[in-house]
Amino acid sequence: MPKKRISIVINREFGDRDYSRYGVEMLSNYFDVWVLDCSKIVNGQEKNPFSKTDFSSETKFEKYVLFSSISEFVEHLKRYKNSFYLDLLGDRSFKELRLRRELKFEKVARMKLRIGELPILSGSETISARLERAFKRGGIFLKVFRFVMSKVIFRFFEPCVDIAVFSGEVCLDRYPGMAPNIIWAHSTDYQIYRKLKSENQGSKNRGRYAVFLDQNGPAHPDYQFHGNKPPVTEKKYYESMNRYFDAFEKSTGINVVIAAHPRSSPEIGRHWNNREFVLGETPSLVQEAELVFAHYSTAISFAVLWRKPLAQLTTNEYINSYRWDRFEAFATLLGMNVINVDEFNLAQVVDEKIFLVDEEIYADYESKFLRAPRSASKGMWTIVAEHLISYESAFG
Repeated sequence: MPKKRISIVINREFGDRDYSRYGVEMLSNYFDVWVLDCSKIVNGQEKNPFSKTDFSSETKFEKYVLFSSISEFVEHLKRYKNSFYLDLLGDRSFKELRLRRELKFEKVARMKLRIGELPILSGSETISARLERAFKRGGIFLKVFRFVMSKVIFRFFEPCVDIAVFSGEVCLDRYPGMAPNIIWAHSTDYQIYRKLKSENQGSKNRGRYAVFLDQNGPAHPDYQFHGNKPPVTEKKYYESMNRYFDAFEKSTGINVVIAAHPRSSPEIGRHWNNREFVLGETPSLVQEAELVFAHYSTAISFAVLWRKPLAQLTTNEYINSYRWDRFEAFATLLGMNVINVDEFNLAQVVDEKIFLVDEEIYADYESKFLRAPRSASKGMWTIVAEHLISYESAFG
């Protein structure tokens, strides 16, 4: 009997990292898995900087289709029967709404992931505060238009979610009634942590070190994708960060290793004053580190899972930016020591409090955001696949 088909529908690049974190290999044991790249449709025909498949020779993933028009997409849907689709589209345009409606017309069950939830500040934000943050982002009028469209037009015409995958208890509060079928799994970071823990690989003998979870603050590609201004400037940011790391290394004798953001290029490493700049090894770097420095990176989850002490670094530019609420949310929920690298003093550099871990706070964060107690002790995509099989009679 042929396998039922599941498609991963995307609006931006899909490479080796995505192949792994979206479970293509595992799901392929149960389903016929395809990647439907709609980035040219969503982001424009001529110049599309957001679509670049970089599958390695090891991946050998051939079931990938890049569409140039909605008509091509519709023709593909009519030609191949899909049972489910993993919705990785955004809510930025009418084109994405149209793509979802075409999938609904072909009776393809919609699945959404809520497996990477982040802390947010509690309480309602004033309208003036929201407007101020929007102005700092840039492109205020386009963003207001998109907000109105998402709340008014999309609300009435957006197809319903059939299946939601949740990774933590916080999802119940944030997405009540999101879907009639909920799969309790865990986050992709927990999946990576689980794999590393089982492999029990030894240290690379870096000696004593602290790791910084780089976010490519001055030039993250998402700023261009979402039309936002970078919250920090290159010159000021790297000067301030390196000044603090120089002082930390001199005072403690502990080297700082930079865990590069996954979308960084090796050239970014030149900004870090000859410090070790490592791409693609963030989880294992955190595992062996004595201390983790961060801004508001999602990779903070690895520090929580490995129970590593956390210190939050900020700058004056970040404090006055539209990203400051994210700093505050992480610092509040995890009780992080906050250090402004533009205004630090020697006492902050050598403060022993930054090496402390609050087990109770970390355990609470893990259950709320990374792995709900009710999730099964299996691989994340095995959990998802087994549930989808049980839904086949309803959606197949």
